[in-house]
Amino acid sequence: MTARDLSGVWREGDGNIDLRKTSAGWEGFRITQVVEPHSGCPFPAGEVVLHIFGSHPNYTGEIRWVHGQNGHNCRYEWANATTVTVSADGNQAELESTSPYDKQTPERIVFTRVSQ
Repeated sequence: MTARDLSGVWREGDGNIDLRKTSAGWEGFRITQVVEPHSGCPFPAGEVVLHIFGSHPNYTGEIRWVHGQNGHNCRYEWANATTVTVSADGNQAELESTSPYDKQTPERIVFTRVSQ
């Protein structure tokens, strides 16, 4: 299958990500600052937090994780063992990634397309 255009605004949790096409795939930029609830650490607006590569419906990529406590000692790291599955209509994506900090059970994050 060929890659579909994933470009556009996607909602994830309390914030939105702007996915932009690149020569290698897509980059996801935070539109507004979001505070990660477990660490209290911010993901500032404008920061790249997601890379996606591949073809519909299964993609791979990497996502930025954060580790800290109460918003202090924040450390950011990419996890490149990420899978992304996009729905048949292209309006929902499920991302699975394992934290590079505890390497425990993978976390699933659902993204919903807001606009193209």
